[in-house]
Amino acid sequence: SIFEADGNAGTVWAWGASMFYGTDWKKFNVPTNDLVKTFNDEGDTQRLNATVKFSAVSWSDKYWTDNSHYPFMYKMRKTDGTQNFYILRY
Repeated sequence: SIFEADGNAGTVWAWGASMFYGTDWKKFNVPTNDLVKTFNDEGDTQRLNATVKFSAVSWSDKYWTDNSHYPFMYKMRKTDGTQNFYILRY
């Protein structure tokens, strides 16, 4: 980490943990098709599951048409304010 914010809910809460968790702000945390395809082509489910979280959503778009399995970057595992989040990372 180069710079990270304190995840304590009383200190810095940015725009809300759900943005970093990936289930709230569409297109802010969506991985590219190429990233998901690369993991799948290599059969690397361990890194895929550590990097991408798939969730059901109420929308679809031309890039991800399966709204029951929509990918988000899996940046924040805890959404209770106890996990720091990266602003800049190396």
